[in-house]
Amino acid sequence: MIEEEIGLDRYFAAVWRAKWLVIVGVISAAAVMLAIEYNRPTLHSATAVIRVGHVWKEPLQDLYITTEIANNDGFMQAVATRVGIDPGSLRRHLHAETITGGPAQRPYALLLRFTATAENAEESVRIADGAAAEILARHEKLFDEAFAPRLMHQHRLEELIRKMQVYTNGKVPNETEMVDLDMYPRQVLKAMENGQLLPMVKIMREFSDTKMSNSSPTETHKTELVDAVVPGAITKPAIGRDTLITGLLAALIYIAAAMAFEYFSKMTFRKQSDIVSHVAASARSQPDATGS
Repeated sequence: MIEEEIGLDRYFAAVWRAKWLVIVGVISAAAVMLAIEYNRPTLHSATAVIRVGHVWKEPLQDLYITTEIANNDGFMQAVATRVGIDPGSLRRHLHAETITGGPAQRPYALLLRFTATAENAEESVRIADGAAAEILARHEKLFDEAFAPRLMHQHRLEELIRKMQVYTNGKVPNETEMVDLDMYPRQVLKAMENGQLLPMVKIMREFSDTKMSNSSPTETHKTELVDAVVPGAITKPAIGRDTLITGLLAALIYIAAAMAFEYFSKMTFRKQSDIVSHVAASARSQPDATGS
């Protein structure tokens, strides 16, 4: 116990001898961090939230894939060209992430969010708007490609219905009207006679479902900006906090260095003492061997 106390006293003494070095090092590190933080500009942020489009409830693109593409170099290059800034600088000021919801165990993707930061509010809004515009332009093509077959199918059904209107005096009845004998007695009988009643009912049902899915805003919609992009949070440099943390880290480093120096100095001294003792013992043993 006494030897441990003596050892600790040696280390405390070593730190005390190096106190001025520790103090100067802490002040220097804190001063450098203070200068860096003082010259660091205030950052303004703006966010653009995107809802990915759907065609018949199927998303145009998986949200996680969309997020990966939005953080890719090619997308950054396109946005940089759109807003007129350097692509390398844009990567530091723009980030895309997926907004998730649902249970914590099985969250699901909901929205895409762009966060843009810049030294002024107008620039941050311009970058976020540019990223949103690039996504909307790319998804416009995806929507046209996915929606075209659905719309073409609707037009084919409309054409079939027009051809069958001969059985209903040029009118387009719905499924309920087609089986209403009071409204279409002769037409229904004529359609039954020609074997067209059942196919027409099926076509009307399919046409109704197709038109509803094509026009329903909950089932089919383009990728859209959820809300207008406006200036958001303002991030000021944390001068006091960062300076204090830097000073504490510098103090720990210099104290550890002083203790390490004391430890290795002691180890070196012990090795030198062992060597001297070994040489002295060898020197004493040589005369004894000669005399014998």
